[in-house]
Amino acid sequence: MASHLNQQQKQLLLPILYQHNSLFDTSEPKIAKTHIYHTKPTNVNSNPVNSKPYRVSSEKQKIIDNQIDSMYTSGLIRPS
Repeated sequence: MASHLNQQQKQLLLPILYQHNSLFDTSEPKIAKTHIYHTKPTNVNSNPVNSKPYRVSSEKQKIIDNQIDSMYTSGLIRPS
């Protein structure tokens, strides 16, 4: 728990956190459900962003691949 809270504040906060523990579940990525619709305005004549790939170590590449696989399996991303 946050170190900047005193004992009384922690005792007040703890029941609220337990009551709403499903909101803080970080065991797997989930898509949040909301009624808010988000758009990013684009210019019809603009080109897509293009950047060169950069090198990473094989260890970092494994981490990247695992994250991508996890997001794909969870439905957070899809092939372009």
